[in-house]
Amino acid sequence: NPIDRIVLPDEPSPTHRMNALIGNAIEPLGWDMFDSSGLMTESVRAGVNYRLRVFYRVLAPVTGNHCTFVHIEHNPTRFSSERREPEWVRYPIRLWQKGDVIADDHAVVLPMHFRVGNYRLYVGIGNLPCSDDSRLPVSRGEHDGEHRVIAGTVTVRP
Repeated sequence: NPIDRIVLPDEPSPTHRMNALIGNAIEPLGWDMFDSSGLMTESVRAGVNYRLRVFYRVLAPVTGNHCTFVHIEHNPTRFSSERREPEWVRYPIRLWQKGDVIADDHAVVLPMHFRVGNYRLYVGIGNLPCSDDSRLPVSRGEHDGEHRVIAGTVTVRP
């Protein structure tokens, strides 16, 4: 089934747990970071390929067209990854069903200007075209007031 990589049969146990609610419909459960070999890692290096997997539980369907996003905060520019349609073409967010547990993978290659240190990670769901700050509201959990869930910290190592 083409959506087997997206909809999980069981609830995961992510290393980094979250307790939030987006749009009164979607619970971010947590996230894990993987290196290019597929091994889980607790820290990353700038310029190297990683995969960030965010897990969501669907409590109710969401109407409209949306994208998921991750932001790793840095001044003057943050790292940003959005999964827009057609990337979600196999199973767009508007078709997610109550009870679905979603695995949302993002390619992460931090630019070289990310120095050694800890950087805040945010996740959320934006409104298409996802080129602005139009997002579903965070109605529960730790957030930044801009409808981004505070997911934890990404550690950059030398």
